[in-house]
Amino acid sequence: MRNLIPALLLLLSPPPPPPILVGGQVKAPVPLETRASLVAVPADAESGRLDLEGKAGPEPVTAVQVEADGTFHLQAPAPGMWKVVVQAQGYVPQEYTLTPLVEDIDLPAVRLEKDLRTEVRVTGADGRPLAGARVRALNPEGQRDWRTPVRAALTDAQGVVVLSRGAKEGLLVRAGTPGLPFAERRDVRSSQVTLQLTPGRSREVRVVDAAGKPVAGALV
Repeated sequence: MRNLIPALLLLLSPPPPPPILVGGQVKAPVPLETRASLVAVPADAESGRLDLEGKAGPEPVTAVQVEADGTFHLQAPAPGMWKVVVQAQGYVPQEYTLTPLVEDIDLPAVRLEKDLRTEVRVTGADGRPLAGARVRALNPEGQRDWRTPVRAALTDAQGVVVLSRGAKEGLLVRAGTPGLPFAERRDVRSSQVTLQLTPGRSREVRVVDAAGKPVAGALV
């Protein structure tokens, strides 16, 4: 009898929901090894944690190779907040946000552009390179449908990181490191840019809950 109970519960439980299908088309010419991936849109706290690690977002839950004719099909395991990212080596990635995704959908066609690349160099007030600095670049102009995603990385030992850039993009580039205020440069359209981080004034921020008690582990 004991062995029958789990089997009965399994039979009575509702079946898992079917996956949600997301179709798309990459316009010709389709770059070699083009891939499409499905990525969960993180909550604010998770997004902040990823930012501290120099990451633009979480790892994909699934990815597929785009067919020679440019078509691709992805399966979302459940309704939710998702985005589709299409990328290929040497090209600027593109993303389409689905917030929320609740049913099967075919996305508008997208074209990938050549990556012109921008080298970001981060230094301290003394001009020396800062390794491990967080760098983020984004296109502040409003974009409909497909858009270039946020690009993020940590600088190497020489204080340098290379980020993708489209021909028509004027990037907003920000850099920061613990103990120093962020610096930024707007409308970056060149292959190289240097951001210098200088000391600022420190401020103590105390985070409390509704009852006035300290909140440990809050992301500020």
